[in-house]
Amino acid sequence: MSILRSPLLIFGILLILAAGALGVGPLLVNWNSYKADFQRQASLLIGRQVTIAGPITVRLFPWPRLTASNVRVANPPGSMLADLVQIEKVDAEIAAAPLLSGQFSLRKLTLVQPVISLERLAGGGVSWTLKPTHSIAGLPGADQVAIAGIDIIDGRIFFGDGRRGGLSEITGVEGRLKAPALDGPWRADIT
Repeated sequence: MSILRSPLLIFGILLILAAGALGVGPLLVNWNSYKADFQRQASLLIGRQVTIAGPITVRLFPWPRLTASNVRVANPPGSMLADLVQIEKVDAEIAAAPLLSGQFSLRKLTLVQPVISLERLAGGGVSWTLKPTHSIAGLPGADQVAIAGIDIIDGRIFFGDGRRGGLSEITGVEGRLKAPALDGPWRADIT
């Protein structure tokens, strides 16, 4: 039997070609042309205006990864600050194997220079309550989303009180959050 007709060699060549396609394929897609769709769906899912002002990149190999820059989530009307969340860069690395069983697992989520605004509104509500206006069938629920770690780099947190008019700020927030599922329990190591 010739080495060129070996099933093992053919399988190896196919595996190399598949890995190459996974590595190069996403680079050929202009992910920024889908930015309006990403923003619209995210806004519907959380019930707030989501804006992605910077570029979006996607990579599938060796692990699926999505990176977006200058991401903002709006605060409700009447808030002291315009945005609930501003993030200079979001880098999400997704575990591929759990996707095959309907689970969603973030290997790592890195938030670079996040600014979070937590406010008590003058009308008595709070800024961080999200009210989704839409759901997407087939998306995993909060109990099916595992988070190995959320790294926070150089964050800031604002605490506002619309009733009293006060606004406080904590700067230089660094740390890591973990949860076995999106609905908790959460473990935080913040400095």
